[in-house]
Amino acid sequence: MDTEERERKQLEKETKKGKKLWNNHKWNRHVEVDNNPCLEESKSSLQCIEENYSKRELCNSHFEAYKTCKKYWHAVMRERIRRGIKPPMPTHDEREKMKKELGINFVVS
Repeated sequence: MDTEERERKQLEKETKKGKKLWNNHKWNRHVEVDNNPCLEESKSSLQCIEENYSKRELCNSHFEAYKTCKKYWHAVMRERIRRGIKPPMPTHDEREKMKKELGINFVVS
């Protein structure tokens, strides 16, 4: 059995078991909602790039929304660290509650 076939069978096994296909923990960290507060904005930017590959300037509003989101949550995290609040990044539910209370929406429609 060659390496390629072995990898394919392993991938099929993992998919059937419902395991994540990405084994790289650093990658998983960025695609999980609890660890990435700007996941929606990131996906929105990438989708815009895919749709408008030749005219990237059409995606500037998506890029700005993503940058604003990153800056905002980074500032929140710095403030929580300064105050000694753990964990430094609020959980997904806490972030959603904060966004509702403040009326914040970074995603471009």
